[in-house]
Amino acid sequence: MGLLLILASWCIESLVLWRLVPDLFGQAQFCDLFWINALTNPIANQAYSQWNWPWWLVETCVVLFEVYPIQKSLNIKFPKAAFLSLFANSCSALTGLALEVVLP
Repeated sequence: MGLLLILASWCIESLVLWRLVPDLFGQAQFCDLFWINALTNPIANQAYSQWNWPWWLVETCVVLFEVYPIQKSLNIKFPKAAFLSLFANSCSALTGLALEVVLP
């Protein structure tokens, strides 16, 4: 299940970033985003299920953690990286929440 969650998050966030910054999001960034998700997704799921952290706190931590790697991968300034991290993670988190409602 863990790998499936990583892959789902990676696919959603990759699609979002590719649509928002297609000129900056290539094969190397696609790979970078996989590793970023491979680091943050298991920790986020642990925070939800084992530590009972609230949804908003987990997602805030993920967004903050991913800003710098996204900034470096896309070679962009911090404000743009922060927006992209927030938007991409919001899309994947909201999809996950929606699936939890539909597929309990």
